[in-house]
Amino acid sequence: MTHLLGRTRERAQEFFHHRFVRDTATLQAGTFVSLGLGFISSVVFARVLQLEGFGEYALISAIAAVASIPLDLGVGYGTLTLMAAAHARGDRAEVRDIITFFVKATAFITLGLGLPVMMGTWVFTATIYHSSRLGLLVVPLLAVQLLMAFFILITIVYQVERRLKALVLIENSNRVLSMVFPVTLVFLGQGLPGIVGGQLAATIISLFAATFLYRGARASDPLLPSAREICSHFGRMQLGRYFRFSFKIAFDKNVANLFATLPVVFLGRLAPVYLAGYYKLAFNYLQVPLRLTGSVSRLLQIQLPESYVTGADTLIRHFRKVTIYSGLLSFCLVAGALILAGPIIALVYGTAYGAAAKVVYVLAPFAIVSGFSVGMGPVFRAIDRVGSVIAINVATLVVVTPIGYWLVRTFHVYGAAALLGLYTALATGAAFAVVGYHFKRLTRA
Repeated sequence: MTHLLGRTRERAQEFFHHRFVRDTATLQAGTFVSLGLGFISSVVFARVLQLEGFGEYALISAIAAVASIPLDLGVGYGTLTLMAAAHARGDRAEVRDIITFFVKATAFITLGLGLPVMMGTWVFTATIYHSSRLGLLVVPLLAVQLLMAFFILITIVYQVERRLKALVLIENSNRVLSMVFPVTLVFLGQGLPGIVGGQLAATIISLFAATFLYRGARASDPLLPSAREICSHFGRMQLGRYFRFSFKIAFDKNVANLFATLPVVFLGRLAPVYLAGYYKLAFNYLQVPLRLTGSVSRLLQIQLPESYVTGADTLIRHFRKVTIYSGLLSFCLVAGALILAGPIIALVYGTAYGAAAKVVYVLAPFAIVSGFSVGMGPVFRAIDRVGSVIAINVATLVVVTPIGYWLVRTFHVYGAAALLGLYTALATGAAFAVVGYHFKRLTRA
């Protein structure tokens, strides 16, 4: 027995001294802060805006998420994956080219695509939902997403350099601004315009701060290019060199985002708008246990490309361990959240939102399956087989969307929750089968 206890203690010490575990814990500390801030703002918005206003907020957020799909060409995710490998090799020229690609592609998206998409979304929302006011409110949310793309560069740099404490600090500072401004304006009676205007103001401040932070990061990392180097290579950088890889990531990510946003878009069209508020509240509630494993997925975006450089066996071993551990942890956390859903929602948000607890129960399959899929996107990117997961997600979307439309039309908010679970279960099951096939090929090779 003594030997068993000693052995268990040694294994525990090895586990908690592992670099990946320590880095996950660091990011998780930031996640707790983020969860707290998000919780406070959601309670304020729900109570001040009331059912109808909160439902409108859920609807414009979903419309903005769908409209931003053509603006997300995977530049951020592609840059992170490519730069992690280049930085690990110490290839300064490649790091310079990747960062130049990020800046040029982001500028092209913002100036070339941003304005037409914002105008088109304004017209679409006003026409489909018969409200020019909602159309106008979507535009600032799209502007926030465009401007945040430039802020993402400093977060990529800190992730690649493994400066995770600094990463947590700047991200939480941005989240504080993104909460304080909208909440203050809502308390002052500005309603939905206060939320979107506050988010836009916070994003502009964070963008200026990121510029100074990059200069500081470059002073300590000789692999990072200066602004002058980026400008000198700006014209010579061919976007197609990295864009093909980034676009595949974007296509995969955007199809996956449709899984979460289409239920709300359908609800806004087929049911009373306040039901979208129930859905958003239930979805946000389950994001609490899911966000506790979100740091694992984020670290895998740099860990798995590095593991693949070491060898296919290392990549496969790391992926399998993380999938099992994070999946079991997520299952336990979601189970606890389901038990507490009723009393917590009624106590915190008010009895008017009590019905959202039933939506949480219908969303449970989505949350449980999501916990086992945290490494799915990163592993397909690491082995450069993003096309496989794109095919899976597109096929799932084509098959399930008509069924989901019927579910929402028939069962309203419960149908929307069931639609998300159906999307997630089918896509994740197929992805595991395909990634297993690719692992067998890598092992034979």
